[in-house]
This record gives sequence, structure tokens and C-alpha cells, in this order.
Amino acid sequence: MRVTKFAGAAVAATLAFSGTAFATAIDTTFSVSAFGVLTASTGDITTATTISNAGTYKVTSLGTDNTGLASLGTISLTNPTPVTLGATFTKSFTTSLGIFTEDLTVTSVQTGATTLGIDAVGTISETTVSSGSALTSSNVDYTAAYSQNGAGSSISVSFTDATVVPEPASLALLGSGLIGLAAFARRRA
Repeated sequence: MRVTKFAGAAVAATLAFSGTAFATAIDTTFSVSAFGVLTASTGDITTATTISNAGTYKVTSLGTDNTGLASLGTISLTNPTPVTLGATFTKSFTTSLGIFTEDLTVTSVQTGATTLGIDAVGTISETTVSSGSALTSSNVDYTAAYSQNGAGSSISVSFTDATVVPEPASLALLGSGLIGLAAFARRRA
């Protein structure tokens, strides 16, 4: 009886994974620069806890994308961005396909004399669908590089978003392995 339950669970897991493999996941990689004035919460990016932007952002490069972003187009993003280790924040942007939201956690902070870099990881989801069918959430990596022209003067930033989409081949391989385990267990019984 135990073998039958195990085999049933393996088949169910395989079907679940194969369903995920055929869903359309969010798949986007883009870099952005800021328009407007960037402000560090302390005036100095090397000691700031947040950095905000009183303006829009421009998509400076676009790799793979199925969210409706346009190269060189402008987008608005939620502010401010926390720049301390472990901080959580949300970024969102709107395209003709819908509203996309990223829930992120800062995992690394690098400071220099007049520079600041952060890495964050999280999930990107289509929270509102305006056109087409809903896209499946994906893992996302976010990096931002800030530079400041002397203490208290202008700050510039560029950041890159890159989703981490599971490969259908990897999921199929995992499903095959589960079926193999079920067959092996059945043979041993």
C-alpha cells in the first residue's frame, strides 16, 4: 500500500511540475536609469538608509521581455528604495499588459568613497492584468549602482532586473526522476 501511495504522489508531483513548465512565466531582463533628482536620506549615499527619485526612469537596455516594456521607454517606480542589508521593499511598473510588482530583500551592500551598490532578490508577479492572459510569477534578481559627485551633490543610478525562470527541460528531468523512484520502489516491494 505504501508503494502505491508513493507512486501516486510521484505522478501527481510530475503532473504539477509539467503544468508549471508549460505556463508562461514572467521572463524579463532590463536596465534602467533615473530622470529627476535622486535624494539620499542622509545626504550621503555611503551612509543612507533610503534613496528616492523625484522622477521617472528610462529603460536603457532590454533583454528578454514578455511584460510589455519598451526599449528607451519611460516607467514610474515606487519609491524610496532602502539600501541597507536585510531591508525589504516593493517595486512596481505598469505596461500595456498590466501592473508588475516585485517584492525584494536586500542581500548585499557595497560602499566606496562616493559609490553604493546593492543586490536584492525576490519575486516578480503580475498583480493586475490589463491585456492578454496572466503571467506566472518568477524569481528576480535586482542590482543597483549609485554614484555621487561629492558629498551632498548630484546622485546617479542605474539598475538591472533579471528574472530567473526555471527551464522546462530541468522540470521534465525532475519529473522523470520522480517516476523512476516510484518504479524502483514498486520493484523492491
